[in-house]
Parts: sequence; C-alpha cells; structure tokens
Amino acid sequence: MSSTFPPSSFLEAGACGIPSISTRVGFPVEVIRDGENGLFVNRSLNEMVAALIYVYDHREHLGRMSDQIRLDIRNNWDYKIRSKFWDQMFEESISY
Repeated sequence: MSSTFPPSSFLEAGACGIPSISTRVGFPVEVIRDGENGLFVNRSLNEMVAALIYVYDHREHLGRMSDQIRLDIRNNWDYKIRSKFWDQMFEESISY
C-alpha cells in the first residue's frame, strides 16, 4: 500500500459505514472494491448523478456496501494496525 495514513475524511466516512462514490484516483483506489464497499465512476457529472440515484434506489445494496466498508476500514485501516507500518519503517531506517 502506498499510503500509510490516508486522508482522514475518507477513513472516517468508511468507519461510520458511509461508502464512497469516487473516481479511480488516489487513496480510494486502494480501498474501494467497486460495488462491494463503494462505487467507482468516471469523472463525469452524469456518472456521479447516476451513481447517487442508484444508491438511493437500491437501499439494500447500499446497506451491504455500508456494512462492508465499515468492516474493511476496521480490519485494514485502523490506526492501531497502520501504526505497525510506521514501526516497521522506523526499524528499517535505524538498521541502515
């Protein structure tokens, strides 16, 4: 993973069970599995609107994505877990 501590708003939303609709850029690419815990769209107003309408009209799918993103953030991006990567980086830096 390229980001040790990603933007907090994305993590906080996911930790609260709010799946994101995002383009395939930056940190969301490392977390979102399209249709499982969030949605990807191309950078287009029409696609963003269509995705918003989709989640509004398909509440049960939104609920499943909500549960999954909450689990994914807790299991993979919790600061207690990510801090181990910092420890590893410092250990490797010191050993040089």
